[in-house]
Amino acid sequence: LRGILGLAVESRAPAEDPFAEPEVRGKVEALLEKREPGSSVAMPSTLTARQRGPDWVYTYLKSFYLDPAKPTGVNNLVFKDVGMPHVLWELQGWQALKSADGHAAPAEHGTDGAHDAGAESPFEQVTPGRLTPEEYDRSVRDLVAYMSYVAEPIQLKRTRVGIWVLLFLAVFGVFAYLLKKEYWKDVH
Repeated sequence: LRGILGLAVESRAPAEDPFAEPEVRGKVEALLEKREPGSSVAMPSTLTARQRGPDWVYTYLKSFYLDPAKPTGVNNLVFKDVGMPHVLWELQGWQALKSADGHAAPAEHGTDGAHDAGAESPFEQVTPGRLTPEEYDRSVRDLVAYMSYVAEPIQLKRTRVGIWVLLFLAVFGVFAYLLKKEYWKDVH
C-alpha cells in the first residue's frame, strides 16, 4: 500500500486501553457478565435506525431516562431494555419518568416512541445538562440530520436525478403511445 499510494501506513496498538477506567470497565462487565443466563442485551442496529428513519433516531436519542434496575443505569422509552448507555447525558442531563405521585413511573414503552409535539413531556429533569432543553433539541436534530446525510450522501443527487427520469419516462410514454397508434391503425 505504501508503494502504490505513496503513503506511510503503519499498524499499531492503541496507546492505552479504552476500558482501563474502572467506571467504564464496570459498566461493560455489568452488561456482559452480570446479566441473567440466557438473556440478551438489546442493541439498536443500524438497520433498525435505517428502517425507522431519522425521526425515530431523534426520538430515541431524546428518550433516555434513569432506571437503576438496568446495568447501564438508564433505559429508553422508545427501545425497551436497550444495552446502549446514554452517550449524550452530559449535554441533556439526567431525566426520570414523571408520575402523578412524584415517584418514577413505570415505563410504558411504545413501538415507535412518537408522542405529540404539543403533549407534555413524560420526563422530568433530575440534573441539568450543559445545554438548555431547546439547545439540546437543536443539537440532536442537527446530529441526526448529519448522520442521515453521512449514511447516504448520494440521496440528494438520486432524488434530483429521479425527477428527470420520471419526466423522461412520461415523455417517452407519450411517444410510445403515439407510435403504437400509428402501427396498429390499419389492424383495428
